[in-house]
Amino acid sequence: MTDVTKRIADVQQAMRLALSNDDWEELSTLDLKCRTLVEEAVADASRNQIIVRDAIIPLLELYKHAVAACEAHRDQIAAELKGFNRQKTSAQAYQNCQF
Repeated sequence: MTDVTKRIADVQQAMRLALSNDDWEELSTLDLKCRTLVEEAVADASRNQIIVRDAIIPLLELYKHAVAACEAHRDQIAAELKGFNRQKTSAQAYQNCQF
């Protein structure tokens, strides 16, 4: 395993942990690191394309899972915001109707 593929594996493990903890800020930071490492690995792929490919394929699966989790989290927050807005509107209507 080359140095860059080892670092990809390490970042991938950290991303899994951040994802399981819903630590979106850490996931964002790790995403930037991961992108840099993948660029580095692709640039160095001429030496051993199979090793690089084997490091990137599991990462792709993790990203698919992370995107789905982010979308679910976004939808949950959107639903909560809609609920808050409905409550606010209801409270304002109630206040306006008081005699």
